[in-house]
Amino acid sequence: MQTIDERYYRWMRAVIDRGIRVVYISPFKDTKKSYSTNLDNTIKIIGDFHRDIVTKGFVLNQDLKHLPTAGNPPWRLLMIGFSLLAAGPCTWGCYSS
Repeated sequence: MQTIDERYYRWMRAVIDRGIRVVYISPFKDTKKSYSTNLDNTIKIIGDFHRDIVTKGFVLNQDLKHLPTAGNPPWRLLMIGFSLLAAGPCTWGCYSS
């Protein structure tokens, strides 16, 4: 189990170093503490995280941009078709025995 500081550091690295834009956080589950204490600690650390991320210049609560849908070029579709045709006899040959 990680400490609260280790988790906080991982969240910061995920956003700053790795470019993660959606962070899913579940409440801490320290079995030595009560549920309310774990929830209070989680809320406190989320508040600290929010404050520090904004301080570093990130904008929160903004709409996500839609990624452009890149269509497959014709040559890629042709290659996919060839691979499916080649895999068909191999698959049926294995099951027919």
